Amino acid sequence: MIDRTRLRKALEEADRELDVIIKKTEKAASEENDILRISKVKDRHKYYTRPAGAPRNEEKYHKGNNLTRIKELAQADYEKRLNKAALRQKAQIRKMLRHYNEDELIKVYADMAGSRKALIDPLMPDDETYARLWQNYQYESGNFEDGAPEFYSERGERVRSKSEMILADRYLRMGIPYRYECPLTLYDGNRPYTIHPDFTVLNKRTRQVFYHEHLGRMDDENYVNKNLWRLELYQRNGIYAGENLLLTHETQKRPLDVKLFERMAEKYLL
Repeated sequence: MIDRTRLRKALEEADRELDVIIKKTEKAASEENDILRISKVKDRHKYYTRPAGAPRNEEKYHKGNNLTRIKELAQADYEKRLNKAALRQKAQIRKMLRHYNEDELIKVYADMAGSRKALIDPLMPDDETYARLWQNYQYESGNFEDGAPEFYSERGERVRSKSEMILADRYLRMGIPYRYECPLTLYDGNRPYTIHPDFTVLNKRTRQVFYHEHLGRMDDENYVNKNLWRLELYQRNGIYAGENLLLTHETQKRPLDVKLFERMAEKYLL
């Protein structure tokens, strides 16, 4: 699904980029330069110039061994045309921004009475409905070894460590939808691997899905090597830290920093 908030931001960014182009080309756009004509004879180009508004019989021929002025005129003509195109595109974007309402399709369903909503399978659900449908996805999480310590989140699901319990509960309290150890199939070349990310989380506002891995034993060499392979597998499938992959970590001497986690969650997920 298209992130319509991002679309607006992209239009606003394009508008700012056009301002830069317009400013860089406004000098060329305001000047009246000679007209440049280029003709090709066999495999050679010939260059002629004449004052703006002058007839062609007043053209001046320029030899190919001194093209400084020719290049200046070509550059000025290019910048003048670019300025006009940028002004046209800026006007189009400004018109789109004036009339574009990213919430218009969502509001069709959101503004309906609850009794009517209950009868409808929305094609464009509001954020809360979308999050609820996403959260209700049914899946089989990873298995637990016999005798493994038992930790349970506030939502009642079993997790593998106290830190994962804390993370799950923070997600719940922050109103961020998550799935614990939801299976994900990734590929190393043509070979598929099904892994279970610690958390699969949803930004309700943008509807972007993130994966969150908690690296809980960073002082264990075997554990680190295993998870380095896992992180490389994410990257091979277009999942990158700081984009759609979130990472937390701890060692025996450095416990999970919950405050840093909350700041990260606020940045990417709220």
